[in-house]
Amino acid sequence: MTSETKSFFVLWNGSDDTMPRDERESLIDATANGLAEPGSWSFGRGYGDPERGDRVYLLRTGNDRGLIGSATIVEDGVYEDHHWSGEGVAYYVELLWDVMLDDEDRIPTDVLDAALPEQHFPVQASGTRIKEPSAADLAELWEQHLSDLSRRIGNPWLGGRPTTVERPSGPIPLQRSHVRHYDVTGFAGGSAARAEAEAVERLAEFLRQSGAEPNGYRMVPGPGHAPLLADLYDRTNNVLYEAKASSSREAVRMALGQLMDYRRFVIEDPELAVLLPDRPSTDLVELLAEHRVRCVVPTSSGTFEDIEPAPSTDEGRLVAACRNLGDPAHWFRPLRYRDGLALAIIDSIQSTGAHYTSVRNVLDRYRAVRGEAAATDGTEELLETFDAAGGADQWATTIGNRKPASTRAGASLKATVIEQVARALTAVGVRTAEDLRDAVADRGDGGERYARVENAWTSVEAQSSGITWNYALMLIGIPGVKADRMVLKFVSDALGRTVTATEAAALVSGAASSMGVDVIDLDHAMWRFASGRPVEDPSEQR
Repeated sequence: MTSETKSFFVLWNGSDDTMPRDERESLIDATANGLAEPGSWSFGRGYGDPERGDRVYLLRTGNDRGLIGSATIVEDGVYEDHHWSGEGVAYYVELLWDVMLDDEDRIPTDVLDAALPEQHFPVQASGTRIKEPSAADLAELWEQHLSDLSRRIGNPWLGGRPTTVERPSGPIPLQRSHVRHYDVTGFAGGSAARAEAEAVERLAEFLRQSGAEPNGYRMVPGPGHAPLLADLYDRTNNVLYEAKASSSREAVRMALGQLMDYRRFVIEDPELAVLLPDRPSTDLVELLAEHRVRCVVPTSSGTFEDIEPAPSTDEGRLVAACRNLGDPAHWFRPLRYRDGLALAIIDSIQSTGAHYTSVRNVLDRYRAVRGEAAATDGTEELLETFDAAGGADQWATTIGNRKPASTRAGASLKATVIEQVARALTAVGVRTAEDLRDAVADRGDGGERYARVENAWTSVEAQSSGITWNYALMLIGIPGVKADRMVLKFVSDALGRTVTATEAAALVSGAASSMGVDVIDLDHAMWRFASGRPVEDPSEQR
């Protein structure tokens, strides 16, 4: 048996200066869980031409002499840096540790000496080449030692090696700076490994602060196979992350392939996500979305956000624009008059082409006249206030205002239109909010009564567009959209083109359904946003 790669011994004198106790314990814990940890180690005078994929075996010198660890070199050559003692310079190699053992679990130096007769012990310098056949014999000895140790302590994950012991898939503790050996040696270098590990640590901390529980996740493809180790598993929200140090096409495609592989072995059927350092190209975002994989990137404020693919439909573009409206749970809620048809008629007609403050003033004056009864007034009670005032002109002066119903020359006052709508509804048997809801319910049964009531309203002067009719229905609790100029502005801005009231109403209804929000609440949020008003209610955020 011959080795396909070169092998080297590196040395440790047992000093905390070169490997602090907490760092070694972290390496022991990580590799005991089948994980791999990035690091670096001094390499003597830098000879031997170390290359990516070469093997390194760590010998402890001094007390408790013996073989205690192994690693794979992840970058070609050596690099020069400050000497670990603090004086002069030294040469180092970038490593990925796959095994680190306690001293009591080592292979003693005298056992190595007996098993490798052609290798001279004690080894004199870090970076010493292990020549054949000693390299192959050492690899076999080390593998057998780890296999025996794994069975003795009942840990099938030791070193990430396949054994015949059954290994369950599932969440595992999140290890500091862990990465997967097959990823780094096969695709990325040590610097990429560190960048990925740092990104995972930042996301893990962000998730903790958000109340989530970040873990690792270990997957077992089958008997005799090494485990697959995901970068991060958000156990609280059931999201499996794969991190990459680059947003390049190669990195994104690799991450996607890994996640597709992982999905087969994860019991919890998680949502999948790729963690990238910055926004990738648009087509890569679309590629991930096609496979139901989220694209997550850090923000300048230290949080993380999803990069969504550009929507391909008008409704999708409108839903995307609705992200500017904030959290629906915190939106201001529109006024509704569940049992107040009179208030609904006044509000719907007074609000067209007007600042809502003036509408509120009219409603307040009507309530002052009617008292608590205003909340349940219907058309008959509303008409009584006109009779008591002496007609629409006087009602406009005492309760309403002098605003016309349209910009047409000679247009009637809004007060006149309010009175005419109330009389038209009364004439077709609609006197209360409940009567109007019953008429609307008739839409699904041929709709003759509904059509008659709608026509009664829209036949009144300046009401033919149906805007006030639809708004009145919304005010008594019937889902709908008041496609006024502000809602039209919001929808048109979202789509980048002008839309009609009918088109806007259909799009807003569809968007509300997609978002899972009340269409009336969404209509109101759009109206507030487009009119420059705050959309979120501070009192709802407490």
